[in-house]
Amino acid sequence: MKKKFAKYIILAAVLASTQVLPVGAVTMGELVQQKNETTANLEKLQGNIRTLEKQKKEITGEIDSLDAKLVTSIAAINKLSDKIENKEKDINTTTLNLADAEEREDTCYNAMKKRIQYIYESGGTTGMTLALFAKSSITDLVSKADLAQDMYDYDRKCLNEYADAVQAVKDLKQEQETQKAEFETMKEEQEDEKSNLEKLKKEAKATSADYDKELAEAQDKALEYQELITAQNQAIQELEAIQRRAAEEAAARKAAAEAAAYEQAQQAAAAAAAEAEAEPETYDTGYEEDNSYTGGADYEDSGEDMTDQSGYDDGDYDGGSDDSDSYVSEGSGSGSGSGSAGSSSDSSSGSSASSGSSSGSASSGQDVIDYAMQFVGNDYVYGGNSLTDGVDCSGFVNQVYSHFGYDVARQSSELRSSGTEVSYADAQPGDIVCYSGHVGLYMGDGQIVHASDPTRGIISGTDATYDDILSVRRVVD
Repeated sequence: MKKKFAKYIILAAVLASTQVLPVGAVTMGELVQQKNETTANLEKLQGNIRTLEKQKKEITGEIDSLDAKLVTSIAAINKLSDKIENKEKDINTTTLNLADAEEREDTCYNAMKKRIQYIYESGGTTGMTLALFAKSSITDLVSKADLAQDMYDYDRKCLNEYADAVQAVKDLKQEQETQKAEFETMKEEQEDEKSNLEKLKKEAKATSADYDKELAEAQDKALEYQELITAQNQAIQELEAIQRRAAEEAAARKAAAEAAAYEQAQQAAAAAAAEAEAEPETYDTGYEEDNSYTGGADYEDSGEDMTDQSGYDDGDYDGGSDDSDSYVSEGSGSGSGSGSAGSSSDSSSGSSASSGSSSGSASSGQDVIDYAMQFVGNDYVYGGNSLTDGVDCSGFVNQVYSHFGYDVARQSSELRSSGTEVSYADAQPGDIVCYSGHVGLYMGDGQIVHASDPTRGIISGTDATYDDILSVRRVVD
């Protein structure tokens, strides 16, 4: 790409240094085609850049979303860790409580075992019966029976309570351990999700980095395309300027040659007329020296038709014709010959008047634009002066204004002195917009109509500020 860019810089330099370039020596179409291809490549690349920017924006949003999910996941993991830690504390407390309950249950159970053992060691059921029914009062018997029942009830109640307490503690511990296991499972799931989110984030960041790299490369490429287009525009402008100058010089040489040829023809005609006027005229009067008439009517002169210089018809001169000959005075307009000459003279005068007339001055600059728009689509020809068969930029302006009877310059550089200077802000339809080596007619609404180049010909609707405006000239008030 850089080598190609350098090629156009060198081309522009070569074109700028060329003094004389025959029209058509360099193909403008190739430069324009290459510029169009570069422009198309740039537009395609800019589309890719927009796509990459959109994709990068999407991946950036995805990274932000993953960050938010990671924050939520980490918070959930921390919360579950706290729950597991608290549950472990609860389990430890429950374990201690269970040990106390089991110890109290064992104590109660051991006490009851000792009482039962004492009863059996004292005679078992018989001993208990003898103790109850030993010789004593009724009151003692009732008291002993009540005491035995109370002991039984107390032992039973104590055992039941301790058994229930132990079971309750065991159930609580089981529940706490179950909850702890659930929290640990949830924590593992959250940690798995966190790992997955971190993996996705890492991949998204890698993709984003790829987009950044591709964007940087695409933007560098776009800059190269823009620099290349600038170089191509410069090369095209230089070539147009050279060809325009060559065409103007050729037109000037042709006009000079035609003027020289016309001058030579005028000089030759003047010399011939002077020679004819200096040479004496001789003619035969029809009489011999003895005044006898020979009937001769032979004129000898410089080659022009001569009439009887006497101008009289007195019968002395017949000249080979009858007596009806009348007086003929050169250029008098009498007779058929004179009438014919007069008619010819009138026709010549009329032709001259017609060639020197114009269509009349324009009533407004808009008339100039309306007339110029008729030729949009016609060819661009370097040095051309025909609005229909081909014309260049300055010739286009010159011929359009000539139609309305205005004599403006033929060269673009000289058109910058035509008419009156106005600012671009005050430009009106019909004003001449002058650039470096180019001119056009202002249409209004910031647009011009002009003979653009050999590729596009005469076109309209071009942005008037596409190049630096050197001057705006008003010819039509």
